[in-house]
Amino acid sequence: MTTVASMMFEDHIMFACDSQENDGTYTYPQKKLQELKPFPLVCALSGDTSVIDVFWRWIHEHCAKEKNLTWKVLRQDITDKLIEFNGVKRDTMNRSGVKVSPEDLASVLAAGYLNGEPSIFEVNCMGGVFIHDERRVAAIGTGVSSFHLVKRTIQNWHKQHNEPGDYDDPFFGFNDLFFEFCFDRAASNDPFTGKRLEFARITSDGVTYPKRQLKDFER
Repeated sequence: MTTVASMMFEDHIMFACDSQENDGTYTYPQKKLQELKPFPLVCALSGDTSVIDVFWRWIHEHCAKEKNLTWKVLRQDITDKLIEFNGVKRDTMNRSGVKVSPEDLASVLAAGYLNGEPSIFEVNCMGGVFIHDERRVAAIGTGVSSFHLVKRTIQNWHKQHNEPGDYDDPFFGFNDLFFEFCFDRAASNDPFTGKRLEFARITSDGVTYPKRQLKDFER
């Protein structure tokens, strides 16, 4: 079970994902959130690990050699490669007579700053590209519905406890802690080891990894 989410604030972007993998029998640590150096970008994927492994090798090499990367170029490059990698997996399964499901392919969520411009975008397993700069929030993976449900609950709470004018901004009252709370409630967790979640805070200057604030909720 993979859950990835990102939210854009006035001067930074928060990004989070779980860091566990389950093969149907065992649960083990798996680093899913990766920084795309040398740019202030982070990325995570959900879906098939064989597609994801190939994607990681490509994207790190791609970003390392690019000097003047733009959002338009990055979105197109990621889309083209993800379609290619998913296509190889789809063809292999079709030749074997196995029905392909979305879980057999991969989707990606990326966020950060390029040339000082913030953006959040996803490419799904069918090659669809969705830019979430106006919505300011995005999520992929199996916990998407839970994440948006918790977020909406918090928004409704603020709507009831603040003056109507304050709610012109649908993210009024949101901060890093609320983002962590939403993700903490939506992401996968192992009841024996506790929640293994990764958080990144992205600005135009770089990527940092803040300490968890919800210690009282840790198991």
